[in-house]
Order: sequence, then C-alpha cells, then structure tokens
Amino acid sequence: MAPNVRIKNHWSEQRIFAQRTFAAMTVVALLGFVLLGRLVYLQIVKHDYYVELSLGNRVRLEPIPASRGLIRDRHGIILADNAPAYQLELVREQVPDLSGTLRRLTALGLIDPDELEALRVSAFVPVRLGPRVLRTETAAIAALAWLQSRFGDLKIE
Repeated sequence: MAPNVRIKNHWSEQRIFAQRTFAAMTVVALLGFVLLGRLVYLQIVKHDYYVELSLGNRVRLEPIPASRGLIRDRHGIILADNAPAYQLELVREQVPDLSGTLRRLTALGLIDPDELEALRVSAFVPVRLGPRVLRTETAAIAALAWLQSRFGDLKIE
C-alpha cells in the first residue's frame, strides 16, 4: 500500500491568503491616502483659485448688437430711428391684486380707463399696455414693482 500522501497544505494556503489580503489592504489604504491628499489639495490649498473661477462662471457677457443707423429719405427726413421701444405686458394670473394694479397703472397714465374691463376679462394671455412705453416709464414701473414686493402695498398719489 502507498503511504498516505497529503496533497493540500492548509497552513501554506492560509499564509499566502493572509499575505495577499495584507497586500490588497495596503494598496487600498495607499489609494485612500492619495485620494484624501488630493481632496485636501483641492479644497484647502487651491480654494482661492477655484472661488475666483466660480465667480467668473456666474457673470455672463452678452454682446449687444450695433445700431443700424438712421434711415433717411432722399430729402434728408428721418424715416427710421434707433430709439429703443419698450413694451409693458400684464398677465392677470401673475398679479395678486389685479384691481389695485390696474388702478395704479391708470394713475400713471399707462392704461385708458375705457380699457379696464377688457383687461379684467383676459385669462393667461399677456395684455399689452400702451403702444410704446418710454425708458423712464419702464424704470418707474420696475422701481414700483420692486418697492411693492419689498414693502407691501404702496399708494400712488
């Protein structure tokens, strides 16, 4: 009979497994330290640089097209001008106090009192107020809207 031969050496396999596990844990720990070091570098060391870059992303420059110039007829009379045209629109559902807003716009002279009923009827349709609004009127309306949103109901006298 053949002597009893042991094919597997459990102790040797366990030692190799432990060595490989230790090597894998060492590699994972080193990669973790590299990742942590990169995080510290980006968040602490380069903080000012990236803050400046993010502020640059927030401001967007938009080119303004050049004016086309005046159009005159053969006698030199101006047919077309470069005056900016502003348009004021009102959407009924976006105004919390419609009657008060219409009263204020009538006091500013932007709405004829005859048109008030037509403005109350329209739903979800922007209603154009006045054929052409001047820049100063647009600024006044924007300032009043800001003041009203900030300080509540304002009275125009």
